[in-house]
Amino acid sequence: MYKSFFPLFCLCTSLFISACGGGGGGSSTKPPTIDDARIVPHTMLETAASATASSNINFTPSGIIKSSGTNIVSTTFDRESVGLKIIVGESVLDTATQSVDDPLQKRPLLIPPIRRHHMRDWTLFEVSDTGTQAATVFVSWHNEDPTDYLAGGYWMSMAGNLGADSITAVETGTFIDGPEFLSTPTIPVDGTAHYRGRAAGMYTYAYGPMWQQFDPRLENGLKETGEYSGTATFMADFSTSTIQGCIGCVENLETTGAIVYPDGRRDSLYTNLSLASIKFAPSPINQDGTFTGTQLSIVIGDPVLQINLPVTDIQGSWGGKFSSRSASDGSGDPRLVAGTSGIQFGHPDGSHGVFVGNFFATKEITQ
Repeated sequence: MYKSFFPLFCLCTSLFISACGGGGGGSSTKPPTIDDARIVPHTMLETAASATASSNINFTPSGIIKSSGTNIVSTTFDRESVGLKIIVGESVLDTATQSVDDPLQKRPLLIPPIRRHHMRDWTLFEVSDTGTQAATVFVSWHNEDPTDYLAGGYWMSMAGNLGADSITAVETGTFIDGPEFLSTPTIPVDGTAHYRGRAAGMYTYAYGPMWQQFDPRLENGLKETGEYSGTATFMADFSTSTIQGCIGCVENLETTGAIVYPDGRRDSLYTNLSLASIKFAPSPINQDGTFTGTQLSIVIGDPVLQINLPVTDIQGSWGGKFSSRSASDGSGDPRLVAGTSGIQFGHPDGSHGVFVGNFFATKEITQ
């Protein structure tokens, strides 16, 4: 059992986390797992995640995408079987045939942010000698209305043989998709609205020498990859046609990952609270209800713990669209806002990380 101090992503009462067993992987004699896909080869995965973070927002007829490639994403949902199909370019990810148990010890999903909705998520994994598809996806749906669902997630597509450690290319991406984006929403001309919901995605981080001051076992070159989730909040000012927001400001993000040591050993991490929060500066809302922005910032620290790490070289973008469905309070405001985001950053010692994911948030209604 390995114990270590990870103040960037993990915040516990004792400031310690435990990595459970799960070393190994990437062998021609042992079938590869979803954890192998998360960390092998780590440098390629970092490069793809960084490209996704810096990529332009891609609006499709029913959704929003950020990707290191050019693939378009679409979804179909069967509420009778509660099954989701995600078409990524020419590949099809199907929850009916590709769902697997995930070794990452993630916490259960929170109550669905959308009123009268149910929510479910899956880890998808399919491996062959020539390529591997891996993804984490979710769907939020109304039981009585087949046209009322919202799907999202992130994917990793790898060319080559994962089991033989011979991956030749990696693509990553994140999406949000649903019928309510098929129509143009009606955007109010005045007033404000606050939205609150869920954000989720993937992250990578490489530890530099500054971490030795916190724990000597945090070796320079230790790398971590996994998933994050948490609360997203937004404020739309319709009088100025702008929207701004934050992921991780009102409640800590949670991270769950896999790590690879400089000597090649691997382990999995429990879910813990993160010290990172991502802020989106005000961005213009277009007449069709879409918006994009490149002014992002990330804070890594905690005033109570007196931790405040310097961050440099921030790059990325975010964007989304308002729903064509109206909020249930009769205000005429859109009922939700959804989109994708990506941010990459560094530290003066060479440590660096990436967050890439999706978000959706419903209007906060006060009775």
